[in-house]
Amino acid sequence: MSDEITAPRAQNATTAWRRIADELAAAFARGDFSDGAALPPAQDLARTHGVHRHTVRQAYIHLQEQGFITIRRGAGAFYTGLRLPYRIGRRVRLRDNLRAHNVTVVGRIVNSTRVTSTAALALELAIKPGAPVWRIDILNSTKDLALSLSRHHACATAFPDLPMRLAAAGGSFTAAFQSYGLEDYERRSTHITARLPSLEEASALGILPSEPVLATHALDVTSAGEPLQAVDAAFRGDRIELRVETD
Repeated sequence: MSDEITAPRAQNATTAWRRIADELAAAFARGDFSDGAALPPAQDLARTHGVHRHTVRQAYIHLQEQGFITIRRGAGAFYTGLRLPYRIGRRVRLRDNLRAHNVTVVGRIVNSTRVTSTAALALELAIKPGAPVWRIDILNSTKDLALSLSRHHACATAFPDLPMRLAAAGGSFTAAFQSYGLEDYERRSTHITARLPSLEEASALGILPSEPVLATHALDVTSAGEPLQAVDAAFRGDRIELRVETD
């Protein structure tokens, strides 16, 4: 008898949390929630649907696994917004990539300084160890939402006034390098990992230090195959979906 009672209850619980999750997903698709908006407390939503709060929490966990929301202990659940697809291939251009999805990205220089290259960086850029390089940090945002923080290293001898030209180009490296006569460049390699952000990255991206970022290390080269710049970037994992595609 107990087995006959337990089975329907388990089925009803499963149906309930999935129904709640599907209703919220539909609300997200309709635009009922703005980016970063708080979802109703589990206790309130449980009363609305006539279920236990653990059923609502199960629905929230499912939505978090799908990337729709972020659950912050002690604070609640928040809508993260839809992830933007960022294509990684031979030509990687964040602005052009997201413009195809009607998303306008603005790059802002947050720091630029001239430093000496480490042995590893010199090897990657095919320059002498200790040679001067530019270290330029760019914050890429759409509207009021930060998407990524990237650090670019390029030879300061080959590009003596790169920060100035980059600023004049509105933060576009493509336009800045074109001003030196480099019409195009390609991505030779991209290494991708997931990690926790540094305090600087968390602050710039508007996330908690406990929220993972998608981190990439890449090398761009000229059409002749000569190293151009090394780029380390941290992307908001709740906003960006990295897509590795062949050209």
